[in-house]
Amino acid sequence: MSLPKDLQERLQFLARVVVREVRQLRETDQRLFANGFGLEEVQRLNSAPDLAERMNCSRQAYTAMA
Repeated sequence: MSLPKDLQERLQFLARVVVREVRQLRETDQRLFANGFGLEEVQRLNSAPDLAERMNCSRQAYTAMA
């Protein structure tokens, strides 16, 4: 079964958008959490406002894609 040309073009466009978004989210994640994000960081969230803010920024970026 083949798809109509306009639908193929739309799907190709959407695939490019998704690839670009994934790349940007990975870059953001690497910038915000260069040292990783593990249990120790989770335990520090209440006492480290800058870490909590970075976590919130990262969460907002990921949920914006959904």
